[in-house]
Parts: sequence; structure tokens; C-alpha cells
Amino acid sequence: MRRVSQAEIAEKLDISRTTVTKALNDDPNISDRTKEKVKGAAQELGYIVNNIGRSLVNNRTMTIGLIVPKIAHSFYSTLLEGIYNAANMRGYDIIPMVSFEDCEREEKMIRKMLAMHVDGIVMGISETTTSLDSFQIVEKNNIPLVFLDRALPYHHFSEITTNDFEITYNAIEFTIQKGYKNFGFLGGQPHLSSGVNREMGYRKALKDHNLSIDENQIITGGYSKQFGYENLIELHKLNSLPELLFCATDEVALGVYKAAKKLGIKIPDDVAVIGFGDLEIARYLNPPLTTISMPIDKLAEEAIATLVAEIENPNREKTVNKLEGSLIVRKSI
Repeated sequence: MRRVSQAEIAEKLDISRTTVTKALNDDPNISDRTKEKVKGAAQELGYIVNNIGRSLVNNRTMTIGLIVPKIAHSFYSTLLEGIYNAANMRGYDIIPMVSFEDCEREEKMIRKMLAMHVDGIVMGISETTTSLDSFQIVEKNNIPLVFLDRALPYHHFSEITTNDFEITYNAIEFTIQKGYKNFGFLGGQPHLSSGVNREMGYRKALKDHNLSIDENQIITGGYSKQFGYENLIELHKLNSLPELLFCATDEVALGVYKAAKKLGIKIPDDVAVIGFGDLEIARYLNPPLTTISMPIDKLAEEAIATLVAEIENPNREKTVNKLEGSLIVRKSI
């Protein structure tokens, strides 16, 4: 299929092709009157900008790759919208892909992104990703990458997350002050920053207040509703229900609610529950879920701002930015 060329615009207006190119790129040396004529003729002829050709000249595609672990989730769908807005404000387009929490799929997506010559990648890593091996090719190609929300230890990339340790510590301390003394923890993956830091915050708060830590009531390894459901049933079976159960995500808390209903356990009378993430559904549960709200818009903005800064300045130092979450107190405690 033949495309309209800049040469045809130049022929129509009887001007040079160089003038057409400069006018379409809003070159300040071209008069507004000429720009208006060129853009009018381009629209009339149906001219489409050749971004491939432009990228060869500028050595940039003005695209950013985005890989997230899931999309049917209010946190990630809201995050995606924020990333689109932040990128578009800076003149970049987003190419989104979803790993579905699968590390092998994730690695293939990284390679696809590089093959598409994205200028940088924002990465929400999957919960099954346990090593940095799949990211070595990004580093070798000198493509900037920013970990968002989740990260692996000892990496060499920028990282934008929530202050998981501090906000978990504060949440547990708040409930201790309300009189709770027996705690349980349903945590995320112990190899990811979110899982590690939330568990560390939980342990430190109990230790600082001289409360015992029951290792049988600390269960890690998942972020899903099924994880919460299965483990509340297991704790009940072992007669090891805590007074308060801290869940590493709201999804885990949803599973706890489902299991509690099946077992006839009343929230918060028999067991109080705290989630993490403030999913939209959290406020509509019965009782409404006490949870930790994450600054989603700021996470998106900071991730794109950091990545674009590294695209434009490859020698820029890497950033580790932990944004402040907040405890939303509802009726589940």
C-alpha cells in the first residue's frame, strides 16, 4: 500500500522537502504561515508521520514498555491509567504487556520490548520471578528500566515502591495501641521487596513492643485470594487463630473474608483483619476492610519521571524512591 510522502506535499505547495520536514516538526526558523500551509496540505492529502523514519534520525522511538503482573485488578488498572497519563504528558507512548504472574512469559515480553526498540521499560515483576537473570539483557543493551511496586534484592536499576516497612510497622503499632496482643501475618513472596519489607515491619513492631512472635502464625508465599482463604482455614484447623491478622494484600484479605464466612468466624469479633492496597471493593465488604492505601498516582508519576530522566540522561544515578502509604481505618479492627 502506497503512503503519501513529504515530497508530494512539497510538490503541491511548490516548496522544498526540507521546508516541509521543518514545518511538520515545528522548527522555529519556519514562519507560522508556512507551517499552517504545510500542515493543511498534509491533512488534505492524508499524510501520516513516519515514526520509524523519525526514530532512525533521533535514535528514539518515543515509546515506553510497561510489563505488569495482572490487569484485572483495580490497583494495576488504576496504575496503568496513571502511567499512560504521565507518559503522554512527556510525549511518550506506552506499549503494555501482562505477565499473568509468570516469570517465563515475563522474560519473553522483555525480549519483545527490546525487539520493538522501546526507549525504556517500567517493570512490575511477577511473583514467580526469583532472579535477575532475565534482566541482564536489558542491562547489556543499556536500556533504562524502573522496577515499580515490587523489586528483587541487589539489582542495579531504579526502584519506585511504597514504604512497605514503615507503613506496616505503623499499622501494627496502631493496633497494639488499640489493645491487640496476638497477631498473625499472611505475607507475600519472601524473595520480593514487598513481601520482605512488610514482614520485617510486622516483626519489628511486635519486637519493639515486647510482644511474642508465633512463627506458626506467620505464613508467606502468596498474594492471592486463594492464599488467604486456604491459610485462614489452616489456622482455624490448628486452633491457632490470632486476634488480628495482617494480610500482605487486599486480595489475601478477600480470601480471609470468604473463609471466615464459611467457618462462621466473625470479623472483627473473632479475628480482626488488615489488608494492603485499598482496592475499591475494600470499603464495600462486610465489615469494610481496614487497609493500607498506596499512592498509586504518585507511583505512576514517579516511575515515568524517573525513566524519562534516565532515557534523556543515560549517566544519571539510579533512584530508589519509597513513597508514603497511609492506614485507612474501617470496621474490620
